[in-house]
Amino acid sequence: MASGSKIGFWAVGALVVLGIVVWAAASREDQPSLNLKPLIQNEPFAVAVEFEGASAQAGKTQHAHVAVSRDGQPFDVYSSGYALHLIVASSDLSTFLHTVDLHDDGFGVYGADVTFGSPGKYRLWVEVNDASGEQHHGEGAPLIGYADFRVRGEARGVTDQPRVHGKVAQAGPYTVKLDYASLRAGEESEVRLAVQDAQGRVRQLTQPEPNIYVMIGPKGDSNFPFFRHGHSEPALNGNTVVWRETFPKAGEYLLWTTVYVVNGSQFEAVEVPFVLMVVE
Repeated sequence: MASGSKIGFWAVGALVVLGIVVWAAASREDQPSLNLKPLIQNEPFAVAVEFEGASAQAGKTQHAHVAVSRDGQPFDVYSSGYALHLIVASSDLSTFLHTVDLHDDGFGVYGADVTFGSPGKYRLWVEVNDASGEQHHGEGAPLIGYADFRVRGEARGVTDQPRVHGKVAQAGPYTVKLDYASLRAGEESEVRLAVQDAQGRVRQLTQPEPNIYVMIGPKGDSNFPFFRHGHSEPALNGNTVVWRETFPKAGEYLLWTTVYVVNGSQFEAVEVPFVLMVVE
């Protein structure tokens, strides 16, 4: 993106100050430029997202530009001690992306490559928060904003990591296990996660790298009434992650988690996408 176009694109984001967001009309939901509506806003950030190309297309890798402003000025996220997350999901939960490795394009604009596996309705979230990763459920985050858009074209055989329907997943040399009773809509549920090695030993999960998770759903609801993103410190002697959630509706939910397993003086990232079935 040339410097002049960066400045022009940033100006779109700068239109949104102190949480006043101008939505694109529904007829423009497939357009490449999106202004984000705040989900949580504790500081006067504004964010706009643009996909390179005429529109978001299935099966193509496109560059997403994320423009961040604060008090009407371009905001340098990284040098200010903040982190920037981009999360994208299709309403059928077949496509999911979560990245914190956005490239600094300058002028308060950050970039990442995204690939849409199938056409349909999508939602993206951008989170600007404290780089320490201490937030849970986004509470205390300066901004979580979202926008809806449509991906055109036909499925091109691009697939995400296979979803795990059940409580046990194999991830390289490790076995990742969930433990929970029946998950019922409207009731608080507890979900636990632990990791075992090939010898069946429960492994320690580590800091300073946070154990990252995203929960979204239910499948097929393009309004995404349930969205959680946070960093969980291991509990229960440092080898189990525990979540307590109340799911609003019955259906399929996606739990995409990355945990860090202690391996000597190092740690290994283990990533698993679980499907959680919530009943009435």
